[in-house]
Amino acid sequence: MKRSLRVLLVISMICVATLASAKSKPQKMSVSVDGKDRTYYVLTPENLTSPAPLLLLLHGSGRDGMSQIDAWKNLAEKEGVILVAPDSANSREWAFPADGSDFLHDVVEAVRAKYPVDGKRLYLFGHSAGAVFGLYNGIMESHERRVLSLISTTRQRSEKFLLLSG
Repeated sequence: MKRSLRVLLVISMICVATLASAKSKPQKMSVSVDGKDRTYYVLTPENLTSPAPLLLLLHGSGRDGMSQIDAWKNLAEKEGVILVAPDSANSREWAFPADGSDFLHDVVEAVRAKYPVDGKRLYLFGHSAGAVFGLYNGIMESHERRVLSLISTTRQRSEKFLLLSG
């Protein structure tokens, strides 16, 4: 009986610790683009009261937006950054026009309509295939985002880029 109570107590403490560390929960959302519902994920820091920076995350091939939210959520919570991670139309790649500027713009605007976003601090991060797509998009749409950070990784090498624009 005592052992059962100890096990129950330990399990309860683990559950409480897990709930305490998971401050914000990602939300799965959708936006209609060209008559199709498109999925994206949003994580907003707990107790967000003032306009916050928005980091748009583009996943790599074979992944989805949630994979990027998982990788960035602790930093976002600590620094007060809103994370937004759309799914590409085809999880194997990012492609124009389906995933292009109109789609990304609609996702950002949907988030801005719901959360207090600082419009002067819009950032884009891409990983692997998302990095390649982000580079092209960052150059073509640099008037919307101030910083573009890209990571392209292969087994042979890892390359990191940081593009700053006015």
